[in-house]
Amino acid sequence: MDSLVKPAPECEAGTKIQISVVVPVFNEEGNIPVLVGRLMDVLKGLSSSFEIIAVNDGSHDRSLEELAVEALAPPEPIAPQSYANASVSL
Repeated sequence: MDSLVKPAPECEAGTKIQISVVVPVFNEEGNIPVLVGRLMDVLKGLSSSFEIIAVNDGSHDRSLEELAVEALAPPEPIAPQSYANASVSL
């Protein structure tokens, strides 16, 4: 597993994560910014703290790099996970 894991921060001091969205990713580089944007629009409209966990299943495109870009864009709580192709996104 690559070491591109960013733990999701607590949304506010003392607030626990209430919703975790797990997204399987395999060769989705062009869809990641759109997906994350739409997820953020929906999740921010809820009155719950949240995180997005994106699991990259050995993509051969730039999916992992796109996930890294999204994870570094504050204050988005995104935790990309990357594995050698193990069919975890089935």
